[in-house]
Amino acid sequence: MGRRLFAGTSSGTATKAADADKLGGQAPSAYVMMSRHRSLAVKLAMGETRELAAAGGVAIDAKCDQSAGRDRIRLIARTSVANAFLDGDSDYNGGTLVSDFLQPGTPEEDRTLIYESQSTGTDPWVDNDIDEGFVMAPNGTLLTVTGEGWALGLNVAGAKCYAAGTIDVITP
Repeated sequence: MGRRLFAGTSSGTATKAADADKLGGQAPSAYVMMSRHRSLAVKLAMGETRELAAAGGVAIDAKCDQSAGRDRIRLIARTSVANAFLDGDSDYNGGTLVSDFLQPGTPEEDRTLIYESQSTGTDPWVDNDIDEGFVMAPNGTLLTVTGEGWALGLNVAGAKCYAAGTIDVITP
């Protein structure tokens, strides 16, 4: 004959049991979940662009190019949805005008999160742009970068451009 462990429950125990699937009294749907923390390193040739992360209509690309006699490695935001947000070297923090938001047609030069540049032909160089940034879709999907966590290099690691760091992808 087995033992009975619980002869009954008190109202306090029943409340705790009903609340067991909540965090701080809130249902899981009340929280935004971190879905991915991605650490990566990419080597790029001059003129090459590579997608680093994408979710919910927003993305972050690494691009190696030249402008005005300078070699550049940049992390660039991209959106396929209207009225996204961008905060970085370029800012689209919202407002009353369509131009206050990041749009699918926003020029590439206006979508930079972080970057490093040096005169073309410069010796190997690695640094970080002490900045941070994010791109966020209107639905709340968020991709973040922290400049202090990124190494951006030119003429290093056997490549014209080198980028290494982490991107957090947060989805609602």
